[in-house]
Amino acid sequence: ALPWRPSKASSRQEENVRPIFWSNRQKSFIQRTSCWDEFPNGRLGNQASAAYGDFELNFRSYSKETQDKVAADRRRMWGDHVPNGDHVRRVFTAFIKGEVKRLPWCTESPTEETLFIQKQLIRLNQCNMLTINSQPRVNGALSTDPYVGWGPGGGFVYQKAYVEFFCPESQLEQLVRGIEGEKYESISYMAVTADGSKVKSNIPPQGQVNAVTWGVFPNSEIIQPTVVDVTSFMAWKDEAFALWNEWMDVYPEDDHQSRQVL
Repeated sequence: ALPWRPSKASSRQEENVRPIFWSNRQKSFIQRTSCWDEFPNGRLGNQASAAYGDFELNFRSYSKETQDKVAADRRRMWGDHVPNGDHVRRVFTAFIKGEVKRLPWCTESPTEETLFIQKQLIRLNQCNMLTINSQPRVNGALSTDPYVGWGPGGGFVYQKAYVEFFCPESQLEQLVRGIEGEKYESISYMAVTADGSKVKSNIPPQGQVNAVTWGVFPNSEIIQPTVVDVTSFMAWKDEAFALWNEWMDVYPEDDHQSRQVL
């Protein structure tokens, strides 16, 4: 067992490493990597530089009748109208609390491990850092732990704290100054604008892959099933920003304010 759901495709039976960015959109990851000749086993190596395929916004692929039905359902979750950024922050916060069942970036409700950092995530969203992916720090939990365990029994699992969010550029500048000013060398960060014209990172741009989840098991090498790398992050950012359109599309063309806010 792995901390993410393996594909049943015969060509992916040996796959045991994935970038963390698609943790909440695993079907999209499978689709975008379906053209790969080989899949990572043991470490994300040459595959990290393999081309990611195009992504598809599911909502736009539906029939007109299905679009109308889905749009009505999403408006019940996210609001019939989006008057301002405060409303957006409230929706993100409600998702972390379990009051909203899904977001465009998260096809399912938060996992149980999110409870360990729920208060911190709520605070981040209230401060306009809109979280779409996260995991708590785990230091040597039993592999049978009901919240963070994975893999065979008798092992120990580890996780680096991780959080991914949208924020205004001015807020990012403050964060970077705080991280670098206080010399928080244990904090790694990557940030990019929607058009890719501005990138801020303290991670080498090519080649380096950082494990954010790993496990130690009897009679086995260390398993590192979830990683972070710059190449995959840059492929993911196009999809992440485009998913705002999936939210915008649930509002009619004449709802200019909602569509502009989003």
